[in-house]
Amino acid sequence: QKEAAQRICARPGDADYSAFTAQVAYYARPSVLMDVPRDLFLPAPKVDSAVLKLDLWENPPVKGEKTEIFRVIRAAFANRRKTFANGLCIEFGRQLPKQTAETLLCSMGFAQNVRGEMLSLEDLSAVSVELHNFLMKTGG
Repeated sequence: QKEAAQRICARPGDADYSAFTAQVAYYARPSVLMDVPRDLFLPAPKVDSAVLKLDLWENPPVKGEKTEIFRVIRAAFANRRKTFANGLCIEFGRQLPKQTAETLLCSMGFAQNVRGEMLSLEDLSAVSVELHNFLMKTGG
């Protein structure tokens, strides 16, 4: 479906940008090669399609441990109406109080009220590395 391809290829800040978008970007660089109108199929579906290309990375394009990065991605998108700091607090529970999450994000140059859908995979992986370092220091 064309809509699915658009979601996979979305950029930070786009309405279609999601956890799945960031997770796909961890494995590949997606691009839409062409749209395929519904009338080219028999029977014609109710939606248009697209040809999606995934250029797989030899190595992940970001630093950090995959499980930790994906946990941060989950925190960024699980509660879209909440700030990223709140999402991190929900995901990491007692290990990460809200004030600490906000301080961590601010120390990285992000606004304390930044939302997860505004952050790229590179940003999210950088947060995962900083969070890992913080938790290791505090024994969390």
